[in-house]
Amino acid sequence: MCFVTPRENIVIAVNASFKSMARLQVLLDLIYEELLDAKEIQQSEDLQDDPRLQQTIASISSKEPEIRPIPAGVPDLHLRTYGLSDNDNPQGLNRIGFRLRDSKLSLLLGYGREEDSEQLLELDFTQPVQTRHRFHKDLSMPLQEVVAYAAWLDKRTLRLNLYYIETPYVVTYTMTFEGESIDVQFQINVSFHLSDYRASGRLMNKKL
Repeated sequence: MCFVTPRENIVIAVNASFKSMARLQVLLDLIYEELLDAKEIQQSEDLQDDPRLQQTIASISSKEPEIRPIPAGVPDLHLRTYGLSDNDNPQGLNRIGFRLRDSKLSLLLGYGREEDSEQLLELDFTQPVQTRHRFHKDLSMPLQEVVAYAAWLDKRTLRLNLYYIETPYVVTYTMTFEGESIDVQFQINVSFHLSDYRASGRLMNKKL
């Protein structure tokens, strides 16, 4: 948690693991009671009327990924699995599997040799999908709420945009297909321990 109050010239950074939000609220209450004058803060100027804040908010733009029609000539990915080299990427992603049904795409990401290391992500080419997906959060890999977009940029390039709700992560997978080969680019907006990478692989079989 990072608590910042510029008016009081105070920054509080806390690294802890709480089992519930109730514990976090106790911590916030202590900060207000022991370090801040709660009454003075409540009577301070409403930040909603601060022109500097409103100007900053107006300057922030977040454009949703475009929903695109599926172009003619895209590869038939249904029930295909591609193997990637573990040495090509720091996350150890070693296989990607696809299952297609109408506009829906099921993506299987494999990070090891065991079945429990596989993660399934549901997407739809006609609309964003809000689902749960296991991804990095601090030092763990919990299930998180994510909004996922899928779109073909052209007949060889598939792009996936993932917006994780509980963290600031925005992840983009760009996959380019050429014959039986695949090129995967991973990009993340911000992280202390994850980095962008590029990996290549080949078709393993046609069974997911």
